[in-house]
Amino acid sequence: MLSMTTLDLVTSDAQVVGSARIDERGKSPSRAVLARYSGTTPDIFVDAVANTLVGHRLITHDAEVASALVESGATVLRASRMMVLSSFELVQDGLIVWKCPIGPIQHTPNAYAAVYIRAYPPEHPDHDPSEVTVEAAANTITTYLSGEEVGPLNRLASGEALDPSGVVIGVIIVSELAGNDEYEGGPWVTELFIDPAWHGLGVGTALIHFAVIQLALQNRLTLGLAVTVGSPAGRLYERLGFEERSKSWALIID
Repeated sequence: MLSMTTLDLVTSDAQVVGSARIDERGKSPSRAVLARYSGTTPDIFVDAVANTLVGHRLITHDAEVASALVESGATVLRASRMMVLSSFELVQDGLIVWKCPIGPIQHTPNAYAAVYIRAYPPEHPDHDPSEVTVEAAANTITTYLSGEEVGPLNRLASGEALDPSGVVIGVIIVSELAGNDEYEGGPWVTELFIDPAWHGLGVGTALIHFAVIQLALQNRLTLGLAVTVGSPAGRLYERLGFEERSKSWALIID
């Protein structure tokens, strides 16, 4: 689980205008979730942020703060939509019909890493240049499976798709996310990645169906996720019934 500490954001005249919850796990750049206090203008709040959090990965759900940060010179690392499927009508659509095996995750992070790298090429909005080697990608996937990065793994709802020869072509990782101001907590799609050679053939839909059915068997009736603005995956989630709850921005002040 995440280890966070709260820091007051203070102006040059000692006025507290907001707070930041700082991720204490020592990752770089460290993550700071921003909260602006009522009555504080975005410009004043951003000045306090700039005085304290240069070099942090800034997370905000406040569109005015995001805009003010950009105007002050901050770089947008990611803009995402938080979406939730709150009724599992998919379970009633009938059994999944799929020509390749789909079942619980059983392979090692190394077996998933090559698919992960191919799923996020340089032109993809979620491409991370620090994850272009099998070792780096496997390390990231390990943090998801161990629960270190997002929350405890829901192993029953996390699944993999295989081609007819048994090679992994897609993976869905479902975590148990702690509740916050934007999401009540519970099952969360930490990752869904598909080998590009299998795009458009229903692999993503089948993996979501698998997760939903497994969650329904656990009497879990919501599933949340975040998708990058502009990602083609957003259309898949909308088609499957996910509804947008909010937007968030990740930025950094150099």
